Amino acid sequence: MKHTIKFCMTNYINGSDLIKDMAEQNSDLQIIEETCLGNCGQCYMKSFAVIGEKPVAVNDYEELLENISYTHTKKETPKQSVSH
Repeated sequence: MKHTIKFCMTNYINGSDLIKDMAEQNSDLQIIEETCLGNCGQCYMKSFAVIGEKPVAVNDYEELLENISYTHTKKETPKQSVSH
């Protein structure tokens, strides 16, 4: 089962582009790039991705994978959900 991960292109300045580049190498992930994900309040402060429909703060690729695993097994809010 592929997990859908969305990245905000504006957020790349915070390093999420490096996380996206690594995620693109994982065939279990479907990567979608958008110009804006509507999470502007957090966008300028830290890297984030949207896992499924939930914005999640991610500092590195490993943390992204942890959050994917957590949401897949628990079917609830990721560990570091970002509020709007």
